[in-house]
Amino acid sequence: MKPNLVISSTAMTCAVGHDVLTACASIRCNIVRPALLPYSTVDEDLDDVFVVGYPLAGYTDGYEGAARYGVIIQEVMADLTRQGVDNNDAEYWNNTAIVIGISELREGGDYTPEMDLNLLKTVLNDCMPYIDIAKISFVLKGNASAQYAIQQAALDIQRGNSERVLIICVDSLVGSNEMNFYMNAGRIKMDDNVNGFIPGEAGVAIIVESEESAITHKGQYLASISSVNVKNSGLSNEQIERTEGTELANLIVEATEQTVPKHVYLDLNGENWRAREWGNAYVKLGMKFDDLNFKLHIPAESLGDTGACSGLISVCTAIHAFERGYAQTNEALILSSSDAGELGAMLIKHA
Repeated sequence: MKPNLVISSTAMTCAVGHDVLTACASIRCNIVRPALLPYSTVDEDLDDVFVVGYPLAGYTDGYEGAARYGVIIQEVMADLTRQGVDNNDAEYWNNTAIVIGISELREGGDYTPEMDLNLLKTVLNDCMPYIDIAKISFVLKGNASAQYAIQQAALDIQRGNSERVLIICVDSLVGSNEMNFYMNAGRIKMDDNVNGFIPGEAGVAIIVESEESAITHKGQYLASISSVNVKNSGLSNEQIERTEGTELANLIVEATEQTVPKHVYLDLNGENWRAREWGNAYVKLGMKFDDLNFKLHIPAESLGDTGACSGLISVCTAIHAFERGYAQTNEALILSSSDAGELGAMLIKHA
């Protein structure tokens, strides 16, 4: 799909930066801020085993479930204001839809959008008093939430329902419920499980709109979205067929058409199934493209697994590389792969 949209604003909060500029610069420099999580288990020798993660220390401490999401959203919206978006512009926000991207329900967790929609509406309304509450919707597509949300935003704008869409992706894998879920599944990286992931949490936001709308309100934009493609493979991370990488390779071909750009952002997190899926997709791409010469970027190396946020984190990091001159070219491909089988590919280009 060619959405004909541009990205006019970005915002982020994560373990290595509480604003988008600091966060992206920290990721660029491979800065990490690990912390012992308030969670422990017992190994076979009955010793306490503590888990390392990348929490938003000092911000989300003591919060669980939807309350934790709400605190993160508050920080993201505060950064959006710092980046020049006027939270008191009534006309602007009355013509803005909001899509919140989160992960699918994790067994044992106490967060569902239906249960806590009013809380998140209240949080957003406190941050931006002129938003239209009726225009808030949710996308539950895990790591692929960014691509699905952008596709939804494109359709919304094309139909004339809104002038622009604020996309917020928020996720936390370090809450006690989430930790219980992933520990029971054997997916957390520990001394006796080197193939697991390090849990993290973050919040990211972008505003997408038409080029004309962005220039009218800001005089410029940060990047354009050349294509966005999504697909539900129907295969979970537990199915061996998932790791063959066929669906991911096909999606990349659809998104890029002729050549893979020099910069590719992935949501690899240390788990074997993700590495096998990408590795096999790479081999299949070699059969379709003559020259595969690109650099891989993996934000999880600084932030751990950030779930639904990973796609937009890659978008912000790529835009920052464009703006600061780090990127070799003016295009980047963002790839996402959720646990449940949703895949997303997005091609962005520097303004």
